[in-house]
Parts: sequence; structure tokens; C-alpha cells
Amino acid sequence: MWIDTKAKVGSTFQVRVIKEGSYQEFFEHFIDRIVSKDERRVRILTNNADIHILLEHGLDDSVAIYHVDEYFRLLVIPAEMKKSEYEDDCQEWICKIDPEIYVYDSESYFEESEADRYINELAFQEYLESRGYYDAEGI
Repeated sequence: MWIDTKAKVGSTFQVRVIKEGSYQEFFEHFIDRIVSKDERRVRILTNNADIHILLEHGLDDSVAIYHVDEYFRLLVIPAEMKKSEYEDDCQEWICKIDPEIYVYDSESYFEESEADRYINELAFQEYLESRGYYDAEGI
């Protein structure tokens, strides 16, 4: 839709996908319009010379360890925007999609007592089960 219209700079679409390989699928869908790409982003040409679409893959090492979900953000940007102006911290926009994602990824984990750590691990298992990733019965 944004490819064919004069979309407003700053327009954003964010999504959480539960399917491995989604970034590659997004990439392949826009293959003929790619201006630039790297591990985290694909810049997409539109029919309006003033704007591009930036596809961001929310890669965060601390999240990737524990989660199967993939997070994406499509953002309308000015065509003249430089790569150095991209936002590097994906945590803020990932939290808008999944506010609980960083609850179980705390540096204070190592400062917790063994009892607190056990309670938090149980809560994390419940979190995974609620999203269909973890089967406590299958341990």
C-alpha cells in the first residue's frame, strides 16, 4: 500500500511473527525494490521519489536466546535519510508489540536468591507455555 501512495513520513506498521524465515520472505517479496540491505534492515524503494520504506528486523541478542517470535517494523522514511540516522535500539518498539518480552531478561537474574530465581523460571515457563512454545509436561 505505501509503495503506491504518498504515505506520511513516520507511518509505522509493527508486527510479531511466529514463523521462522519470515525476514527472508519479506526480503524476497520486495526483491525488485531493494535500495540497500543488511542483517537487520532492508530499505525499499516506493513509487514516490520522496520516500522509502524501511523494513527492520527486531534483532536483539538477549531476546533471540529465549524467544521464537520474530519482530518486524515497516517505517516510512524520507528518501534522503542516511543510514547513520537509523534507530539502533529495537527494544523500545519491540516492547510496544510485546510488553512482557523483557520481563524475563533481566541482568538482576544473577543477583537473585535461588528461591527467587526458581519462581522467575516458573513464571518464564508459564510465559512460554501461554505462547505455545514450551510444554512443561514434556520435560
